[in-house]
Amino acid sequence: MLNQTIPTVDQALDLSVEELAYAVLRHLQPAGAAPAHAGNRFNDLLGIYDHPHGDRMRQHNARKEEWRIAVAEAWSWLLANGLIASVYDGNSTHIVVTRRGQRLNTKAVFEDFQKTTTLRREALHSTLQGEAWLLFVRGKYDLAIFEAYKQVEVAVRDAAELPAESFGVPLMRDAFDKTDGALTDTALPENERLAIAHLFRGAIGAFKNPNSHRIVGLDDAAKGAELLMLASHLLRLTEDASARRKAAAP
Repeated sequence: MLNQTIPTVDQALDLSVEELAYAVLRHLQPAGAAPAHAGNRFNDLLGIYDHPHGDRMRQHNARKEEWRIAVAEAWSWLLANGLIASVYDGNSTHIVVTRRGQRLNTKAVFEDFQKTTTLRREALHSTLQGEAWLLFVRGKYDLAIFEAYKQVEVAVRDAAELPAESFGVPLMRDAFDKTDGALTDTALPENERLAIAHLFRGAIGAFKNPNSHRIVGLDDAAKGAELLMLASHLLRLTEDASARRKAAAP
């Protein structure tokens, strides 16, 4: 029960939305995937800190509306992140804990999942919203990063119209050569051209190539999200370079 781990409504209201969401999820998990009437489960949560008499009842009543809003926020967070789901049977709406919600049964596992929620799918380049994103949300961060930087490699090769056997750091060196690289913006000062070339070469060398040759063991969702965002930016730069090249073509 939620009030066994968080004894008072004051303590519960001091929690962040995510912290309270975890407490609510743990409260709901024992019922598993068995559908329960959504209204009843929500009202059960609202009544957890009710007291039949005395000062504790008055204390709770003073904060009852705050508690209602806090529960609604936590409930909405769980729904939005796919940890609980609504099921309509034709007569009423029931609530179930999803398969993902059942797996998040320790604080450490929940916190790791929570890190993945800081990266929104729509923030990524469309190329990464498929396989790379799915691998990331499944916690397979190594594979997600490898897939993302492989897509950068493919995009650069296609945009520069280089042969299939061109890959890795040499591909980036040729595509962004400061003098005659197909994707080099010659309108930029030489130092900036070099910096962009180093950015692409460094990213592929550091984040794609190691994953190609060995198990790197990335297990940090926050780092994984940062690397996906970098890959996304590289894809946007590649698109810009491709558009510029086409516009300059005779």
